[in-house]
Amino acid sequence: MKNIKTVILTIVAVFSSVTQLYAFDGLNAINNELYTKDTLAPEPLFSSPSYQEAKTWYLPDYQGNISSGGIAEDKDKKPNTSNNCVSFNGDGSGHSYIENPDLAAYTCSGPQNMANRVKCYYDCTCKAAVSITTGWKCDKYCESKCVARSCASGYMLSGSNCICATTCNHKVTSKPANSSYTYETCTACGNSSQIQSGWSCNSGYTQSGSSCICAKSCSDKVTTKPANSSYTYETCTACGSSTSIKSGWNCNSEYTKSGSSCICATTCSDKVTAKPANSSYTYENCTACGITSSIKKGWTCDQGYTQSGSTCVAACSLPTCTNITTKPANSSFVTGPCTDCSGTQTVNSGWTCNQGYTKVGNTCTTCIIYFSDNTIDGTLVSRKTPVGIVIDNFVVSIYDWAAAYSGVKSTSFYTRDNVSNWRVPTMGEMKIIYTHKAQINSCMSYLQASQMSTGWYWTRDIKPNDIYVDEFNMTTQASNLNNPSASNRVRLVKTR
Repeated sequence: MKNIKTVILTIVAVFSSVTQLYAFDGLNAINNELYTKDTLAPEPLFSSPSYQEAKTWYLPDYQGNISSGGIAEDKDKKPNTSNNCVSFNGDGSGHSYIENPDLAAYTCSGPQNMANRVKCYYDCTCKAAVSITTGWKCDKYCESKCVARSCASGYMLSGSNCICATTCNHKVTSKPANSSYTYETCTACGNSSQIQSGWSCNSGYTQSGSSCICAKSCSDKVTTKPANSSYTYETCTACGSSTSIKSGWNCNSEYTKSGSSCICATTCSDKVTAKPANSSYTYENCTACGITSSIKKGWTCDQGYTQSGSTCVAACSLPTCTNITTKPANSSFVTGPCTDCSGTQTVNSGWTCNQGYTKVGNTCTTCIIYFSDNTIDGTLVSRKTPVGIVIDNFVVSIYDWAAAYSGVKSTSFYTRDNVSNWRVPTMGEMKIIYTHKAQINSCMSYLQASQMSTGWYWTRDIKPNDIYVDEFNMTTQASNLNNPSASNRVRLVKTR
């Protein structure tokens, strides 16, 4: 209680070696207001000096500064100078005596013993001060100086230092594959740090005992398929690893799905199922789903019969009329009647070049140029020398000159531009030249050669007794017998 002096009951347990009972002068200790082991030591009830303290309790009604050892003190407490030691102050020594000083805080000389366990000390000074750093606490003060220290709560002595009694070590130091550590905050001696408190499986994994296994399984979605089908696949990714799994099935080419089966999508059926009299079926191969079979595709009339609509009638032996439908430019169709099994009709049987044009292969051209290498073409050809123009079935020379017939001799042959067998034309050839004169002159102009003259030309026709020679007028088409010594135009020709 606050206002009543503390009553301290000391219970002494007597061990086998203890034979005495002891009493504690608690009131005197409280009056001294400084609790020490010596102050609270029990006194023997009997005269025997041999005793052992069993245990001491302090009642919690004192309001002073209570240290961790149960000692209440004041930082500025001075040594007790009660009157119990005053009798020594006059002994002539000059010492100042104090009663029962706290020898844990002071260094004193003496003591002088008095009754009632009072001890008088003299020349008391504070012990050397100690520093209070991290981990230390002050256990004893002397005149505001700390003279005794110990490790603070949470710390422990290690050599001459106080170190933290709690260590923040990881609770776990290993974990399985595909997992991550879990953490918690550990506070030791005022410092907080993160320590590994356990582990948990990574995303996509699940715990199985002390391992982490993939939570997703990449298994085939289907394990069977019907005949004539193939599996379909998809990519399954689990825990970072991709694999191909069966996702379903599709019917193979030429097959179609029917329920849970694949049936052939193509049926090989006959295209015709009936035919007329005097005919026979025609066949073709049909392949369906790898199997080939022969099916009826139509019909044809038997030999000696011909088709007439949807029937077969006795055949006609006449060849079928052919109507030509194409021709080159500068030509005209040749038409005429044609009779076949269908009757008589007018057809195009061929074509001919228009007047002024000559057939060269499958074309009609105005200029058929004859070259010195005995080839012909419709146009000038590089590195070839033109020597004439083809008219009908002979070649008209590109040269034209005047000469007496006796100089050319109708029966002679000449060589020009390395081309042999040139000769004087006949009367008939001169008439053909006249007919194509416009065409010939046009071609000669194209070749930059001599055009046909409008005057008289020698022919090779000799009249009675080889005295007179026929001449031909290129303007009037007149013919005349003339003396071979006369001078006329000459245009040589050669047979192709």
